[in-house]
Amino acid sequence: MDPLSLVLQTFGVRADVFFTGNLCNLHDFTEENGQRGHLHILKSGALDLISKSGSRQRVNKPTVIFFPRGEKHRFVPDPLTGADIVCATLEYNELSTNPIAKALPPELVLSMESYPKFPKICDALFDEAFSDEYGRVTAINRWLDLFLIEILRVCLMNKLITTGLMAGLADSKLANAIVAIHTRPAENWTVDTLAAEAFMSRAKFAASFKQVIGQTPASYMLDWRMILARSLLKNGLAVSEVSEAIGYENSSAMARVFKKVLGVSPKQFQLDNM
Repeated sequence: MDPLSLVLQTFGVRADVFFTGNLCNLHDFTEENGQRGHLHILKSGALDLISKSGSRQRVNKPTVIFFPRGEKHRFVPDPLTGADIVCATLEYNELSTNPIAKALPPELVLSMESYPKFPKICDALFDEAFSDEYGRVTAINRWLDLFLIEILRVCLMNKLITTGLMAGLADSKLANAIVAIHTRPAENWTVDTLAAEAFMSRAKFAASFKQVIGQTPASYMLDWRMILARSLLKNGLAVSEVSEAIGYENSSAMARVFKKVLGVSPKQFQLDNM
């Protein structure tokens, strides 16, 4: 599985359209504590984008406006033309650890004409958004999900993400080690064995991993195992099964680490989340 697909499958993000049409009045957008992101796609017309900082930007051609963590922003549509636009929220699984939510810049404004694949997807998206077909909302959301993948590809290819897991996945050597951790969490990984996966020396791998990901390999591996443990416990697996799946010798060892990291025992976590 390619690295981006692995992240999307593991952490998940879902688009949910909440407005399609001509925006003709001033509108404020905000999310409490960054619980959701906002994705806007301007089809035609014009608007002024006012960001949280107070900066003002004129947008008058087909453009993607993306606030991954839902920072406050305002649209002031052109009084003559308004703005034909599609607006959606983005719901993240495991928000606090979701690398998609954490790694992206707080604001992205991307002109359609600069990215060849954007118009191809958006033509189909706009056909649905400005129609009265049955299943319209569901179809729009599916196209938005596809469009989000293309946005993430653009961010990775153009190095708009510089730190964190997503940046690591853009590095072909580090990506090998990250995919190994994610797909084979039960293995007894060490810095040496991970460096071998990355085809790097031990010292160079450890330094590069820390610089790009922002964590040591051991710290990242622990975080990933705890994310997996939470997911498996929520799905009803026994503590012994979870321990084996994520590479602990026995349930007691896993339970000690789980409680140290999360402040609650695996059994109590499972009871609270079933």
